[in-house]
Amino acid sequence: MPAAAPADLVLLGHIKEAYGLQGWVRIHSYSTDTLALLDYDDWWLQIGEQGWRKAQIEESGEHSGSVIARFAGVVERNGAVALRGTQVAVSRSEFDAPDENEYYWSDLIGMAVVNRAGETLGVVDTLQDLGPHQVLEVKRAEKKNLLIPFVASYIDEVVVKDKTIRVDWVWAEDD
Repeated sequence: MPAAAPADLVLLGHIKEAYGLQGWVRIHSYSTDTLALLDYDDWWLQIGEQGWRKAQIEESGEHSGSVIARFAGVVERNGAVALRGTQVAVSRSEFDAPDENEYYWSDLIGMAVVNRAGETLGVVDTLQDLGPHQVLEVKRAEKKNLLIPFVASYIDEVVVKDKTIRVDWVWAEDD
């Protein structure tokens, strides 16, 4: 019987395409460090309706700034093509502790965003990497989402234990 998937899986990418003729795949990374997936031994694949399965990695590596991998039982291109779109995750418990004032995006999603006046603006729905800096997308009930730059001039503090981000942000009632 396959191992049960950990409850704390974090998506790190998806299989983008087949790579070569011998069952290798190229993985599109969701991390700013595109090769971060190579730091972990235990990968989990979400294969369609089958749910999460622990990947049996035969070989993995880097090619032209992308992660490539070959899984047990996938020995030719058609098998690799069939995996296209498969999500790739790692257990959050495998991550190193972040440095002070550094955060994993997955830890920020779902946090309440509160301004200096004590008003709850919403919750972090996702983050966007716009190059020079990241942006929090804050989901609000029945209103347009807010986009708040994740930079020191707007972010007062991130309180992980309270799941709260305090911001210097004022918004108009008609937003």
